[in-house]
Amino acid sequence: TLLIDHSKGIEPCTIKDIKKYKPKSNSISSSQILFENYTYYNARLVLKEMVDNLVLELIKKNLFTKSIHLGIGYTDDVIPSTGGSRKLEVSTNQYSILLNNMLSLFDKTTDKDELIRRIYISFGTLSCDSSRQLDLFHNFNDNKKEEKLERTINSIKNKYGKNSILRAISYEDKATQKLRNKLIGGHNAN
Repeated sequence: TLLIDHSKGIEPCTIKDIKKYKPKSNSISSSQILFENYTYYNARLVLKEMVDNLVLELIKKNLFTKSIHLGIGYTDDVIPSTGGSRKLEVSTNQYSILLNNMLSLFDKTTDKDELIRRIYISFGTLSCDSSRQLDLFHNFNDNKKEEKLERTINSIKNKYGKNSILRAISYEDKATQKLRNKLIGGHNAN
């Protein structure tokens, strides 16, 4: 009945229902199809850049994550994609914690002998600052200091452009961040 009604343009839900809808969970993600085949070490470098970008987005939106997800696709699909997910001990938007967990997951699940062509990461179970649970085992002042640094980086990038301030890893040979910042929707901006 719903399909027949839908084909006739009849919808049982209203705009009010749609606006009222709240998903059970939400996430932010980033993915890259690499410009060429990357070795394990070079893909690890790109992964660091991707985590950096996603953390800046978390901080810009004042969000914290409780889980991370990773997907790795290999050249010519010679072996199935690998990756996984991990729940974090505490909700965070701290770069150092998220990077260490993502690299640990990458090291544990990625085939070191195969060439890599695709990388996908996401941060899930997002929450806002007011609903974050603090604990006795993490230094809140360190979190605030790192968050302040990330907010400063965000404001510089907003004012002077995405390539105005980059981490040193973005200047390595196989890094993709400088080039990707010049693209719009994956295409040259010129």
